[in-house]
Amino acid sequence: MKSERDMKEDKRKKEVTRKSKQIDRLSSEMNTCQAIVKPDCSKPKVQKATGIQKALMQLLVRSMTQGSDKTDLDLNDGKLTLENNNLITLSSPHIPVDHLVICEEKYKFTPDDFKAATRAQCKVTTNYSISHLKTSEEVLSSDKFDKPSLVGTSEGKSLASTYLAKNVEDLRIKENITIDVDSELHLTTCCCKDKPCKCFPFCTPVRAYFNARDGFTRKELLHDIKQCKGEAEMSQIDWLINCPTQLLLGDSCASIVSSGDIDAVVLHLFTLSHLWPKNENASYKNTVYVILKKANQMIDIYNITAILETLEKKTLDKHIGIKVAIALRLGGNDFLPKFHSISHSTKLDTYMNIESINRLLLQIAEENNKVAYILFDTKVYKEYLKHIYCPKNYSPVSLTHQEVRQISIQLPSKKQKDGTRNPQLWLPPESE
Repeated sequence: MKSERDMKEDKRKKEVTRKSKQIDRLSSEMNTCQAIVKPDCSKPKVQKATGIQKALMQLLVRSMTQGSDKTDLDLNDGKLTLENNNLITLSSPHIPVDHLVICEEKYKFTPDDFKAATRAQCKVTTNYSISHLKTSEEVLSSDKFDKPSLVGTSEGKSLASTYLAKNVEDLRIKENITIDVDSELHLTTCCCKDKPCKCFPFCTPVRAYFNARDGFTRKELLHDIKQCKGEAEMSQIDWLINCPTQLLLGDSCASIVSSGDIDAVVLHLFTLSHLWPKNENASYKNTVYVILKKANQMIDIYNITAILETLEKKTLDKHIGIKVAIALRLGGNDFLPKFHSISHSTKLDTYMNIESINRLLLQIAEENNKVAYILFDTKVYKEYLKHIYCPKNYSPVSLTHQEVRQISIQLPSKKQKDGTRNPQLWLPPESE
């Protein structure tokens, strides 16, 4: 048990830490935008995995029950409801496969430096390494595995992402299965002599064939496919959209994400809602799952087509998948900043529950019954932020952006201990 003196010292240290952070925030030239950036202008980490999952689960449970849109749902009860309806499952099933496509990250297209959140988490805790000077055989080979070099350098990450495609014939698989490896092993760059060149580099996947008797039989390059998406979750979508013609009645597809990145769920919701084939009764012809691998051998299974059918039935909006995906994106991800203390659930609920914002924020235009483009209304977006930041006892419709911002800086009914609220809680100023 701590003495009174120790407790006073702990209290003093907490107060020093609090005031130091407050000085850091208020002294920064970027203090008007600290809702989305740190005082040094770096992007804060986004807890997107739990945030997006909770927002999506709450929306689905409300779509299936008579619960109030404003009632916060118990997450465990929500999971049980979704599992019983085959929408989201938390388990470890065996999945029969006869054609497997493995999409690797392509660092030549989207290096880690392009991801602000990833870069911000790379903190130097030791002396500078010389791992990048090692040869590829010293880092990764059939008998060597140098983990620090693989995960700590861009060269190592690129080497790991191409290792399977390079050595696919060494896989000990005796099953009737075809495996495609989409990596940057076979990267084609420009061969033009004329400058400036307008060519785009692309990668050519490798296809390997296996059978139950001999295992590996042969491999080939898929020259008809020119992959230029660096994000593995995005390149997965390309493969998926090209396979409906090969599917029979009752066949299903599954996108397995070994990183467990929930961005894959959002991307599938967005894409399948307007590109996946439907029956005449508006149901989807083939089921598509997204399987996120988690820690401790656990996986989360999202039945994307069932989720879309549930939302479409509830809202009578065939583009609801696109709208929900964009609203979840606005909550923050690897590239888009997250507003401090504004959860994905708040962003999604505000968009879904306010009719004018739901109707006007996104305008989806079609050509020949296909989505041609999506317009994002910045003026409506400012109204959207006003609704999020405005206190419940005020009407955001009757207040200007500047008035809501002033309230977010200092509530008229309260006197802040240090004069103003934490700058991270301020509504950013309006821009043109």
